[in-house]
Amino acid sequence: MRKKAISEEAMQLLLQYHWPGNVRELVNVVDYVVTMTDGQHVFVDHLPEPFTSQDLENDDDCSELERVLQEVGGNKTKAAEKLGIHRATLYRKLQQ
Repeated sequence: MRKKAISEEAMQLLLQYHWPGNVRELVNVVDYVVTMTDGQHVFVDHLPEPFTSQDLENDDDCSELERVLQEVGGNKTKAAEKLGIHRATLYRKLQQ
């Protein structure tokens, strides 16, 4: 297995993630990153979904979420696609 350094930003995303699949999901993400990246460093853009999704944290992003949902007639799958986020991320943001 090749050694890779993980950027601070990528590490923070990995640490903050909920990990619903527990250790198996973490192992799969690490395997993916090691296999799919060239070089010695792992950056945020190397991480798979949902880590590469744009996080909708502030009020502007919430209004963007509402606008897109209205635009697609409330279809959450289409809204997630249009926003470039995973559908589960959209549901999580709606709960917040």
